[in-house]
Amino acid sequence: MGLKLGEMLVREKIITAAQLEEALRNQLLYGGKIGVNLIELGFARQEEIAHMLSRKLRLPFVDPERLNHVPPQIVDLIPREMAAKYSIVPIELNNKKLTLAMADPTDLQSIDEIAFRTGFIVLPVVTPELSLTYAMKRYYQLERVVHDDLGQTPGDVKRDESGKPVPIPVGISREPFRVVGNNALPVAGGTRQPEPLWEQREILSPAVFSQMLAEASDRDVVARLLTRFAAQDFKKVALFAVRGEEAAGWAAVVDGVALKTFAEVKIPLQDKSALKILVDGKKTHVGLIPFSVPNSQLLNAVQGSFQETVVLVPLLILGRTVAVLFAAGAGTSSQESLQALRTAAAKAAMALEILVLRKKIMMV
Repeated sequence: MGLKLGEMLVREKIITAAQLEEALRNQLLYGGKIGVNLIELGFARQEEIAHMLSRKLRLPFVDPERLNHVPPQIVDLIPREMAAKYSIVPIELNNKKLTLAMADPTDLQSIDEIAFRTGFIVLPVVTPELSLTYAMKRYYQLERVVHDDLGQTPGDVKRDESGKPVPIPVGISREPFRVVGNNALPVAGGTRQPEPLWEQREILSPAVFSQMLAEASDRDVVARLLTRFAAQDFKKVALFAVRGEEAAGWAAVVDGVALKTFAEVKIPLQDKSALKILVDGKKTHVGLIPFSVPNSQLLNAVQGSFQETVVLVPLLILGRTVAVLFAAGAGTSSQESLQALRTAAAKAAMALEILVLRKKIMMV
């Protein structure tokens, strides 16, 4: 089994074990690749990561600047659909040898397929992934839809919800590239779109909810479970991830329908924000929300109003508020429902903390 990217960086003394642990917690709570989280936290630079992979994989490193000046005739050697499929950008052609910047330069099967389709000998190279992404957008009008990824090196194995191994090569997102430009992208906000909730016709009892949380495979499973469970008693339910000075939409259900684009919601944690008060105070709020611009953003995101009673519950990990659960509707008048909501939020926080521990165990 190959070493994970984070562990490789620790061994190379590019980051510390404590920094990796913080990045893992960040990744679990907010998604993204481990490398991206390390860069966002200021623990590593993308060039450092790429140079390290170049040494470890024994492949040439290409300076990102070269990707900004690829001649059109070289770009034309790789069709757009091939660039999208393999996450590649050609750099130069020399005596039938085609140098390719690749998201996964160790994917031998893809290299063989590219060589067969183009008729060239393929020479893969390593370059910072962000630079590769920009180059793909520049030359092929392709943009990566980056979602959660474990940042694994080749040979690492992730298991899906059924326990089946799913290999994920280094630098490859589980999501494909998409064409940008004339094609419409998802709109921001809480537009309601029908999206099936897990077997939503069945009641999710507290016992089943707890069992499924204990078996949750990733952060989004926890989020969907929590919002679905809460939506049985409340008409409007939303979960926000707290990151720095911002609360980001994570999962939401209104009138039994998941808000498909809720992840586009971003709310600043300002002084007059109910979310800011909750994050700092770490105590559940039940009641009306005072008028303010950030509070208006919050209510608009979940189709709420200033005239209705709402519940805000903090999810705490190691004494820090990492997420906020919002609920409104019929359940606010029931003490039993309110207590069940608090308990569910506490269990979800525990499930998230367990996922962090699992990651740490795998690194030992």
